[in-house]
Amino acid sequence: MNTMEEIVKELEGDASKATLRFLTTQSGWNAGNFETPEIVWATINKTVEKQFRPLNPATRHSFTVVKKAGGTPWAYRGEEALERMIILANKLNCANGELSNQFNLHGTKENVDLVIRDNNTVVELIELKPWDSADNPMYAVVELLKNLQLGKQRGKFGNDLQSLKLLAPISYYGKYSKSIADLKRFTEQIAKSHGIHVSLKALDISCSQFQRCIEKLCIRMQEVHKLAWTKARNTTRYDFMMTVTPNQIDISDIRECLLYRNWKEV
Repeated sequence: MNTMEEIVKELEGDASKATLRFLTTQSGWNAGNFETPEIVWATINKTVEKQFRPLNPATRHSFTVVKKAGGTPWAYRGEEALERMIILANKLNCANGELSNQFNLHGTKENVDLVIRDNNTVVELIELKPWDSADNPMYAVVELLKNLQLGKQRGKFGNDLQSLKLLAPISYYGKYSKSIADLKRFTEQIAKSHGIHVSLKALDISCSQFQRCIEKLCIRMQEVHKLAWTKARNTTRYDFMMTVTPNQIDISDIRECLLYRNWKEV
């Protein structure tokens, strides 16, 4: 069980009603029955204190695409592909500092999706959710708070790190619009009581735009870079797979949507 799973278990317990499981069910999110910031914060701290490991930064651009025989390709992990393209788009354009991805906090399952560093000091944590994520925004905010505390316990984040962002496509927020106002009240309370500022940011890019970019990328990988599809094994979900490493040309159609300066306030 990773840290987030432990936090969810502690906060939701054995709640018999789905409306009380505010982190893991749609009806719980819609009901807006969130725990108080004090309880959420105490639970995060209690769980985080159990775990320690150094923070290791990384900047990765590659990801896996798959396809059925005769079909169109898609990203094997949509969130991973979106994350890698965000990193690439902001390589030379992130005014707030250097954007990096997959900062390891503990073992193999505790990573910060995206961080911004200024002179090697982490100044912002970002949790990324894709179009079809089953994790509601409250779940994502708890993830952010958990990651902040894990990093601080390891001495990798200074006490002045107080900027957290949830980043997702606009349609993700549309799916979870029911209790956004309740979540904003929660983040306002966190800001007042703990000085931690959580913002909700949106990417103005549709899933279909992203999919077209993936399809064009695969064609370029084959025609320009001479990559070939390899036969997939032990799965019926897809027949072929390929690891791709896009460049600026490959994401030119969607680059503007991914730039930090164009992330929209929710």
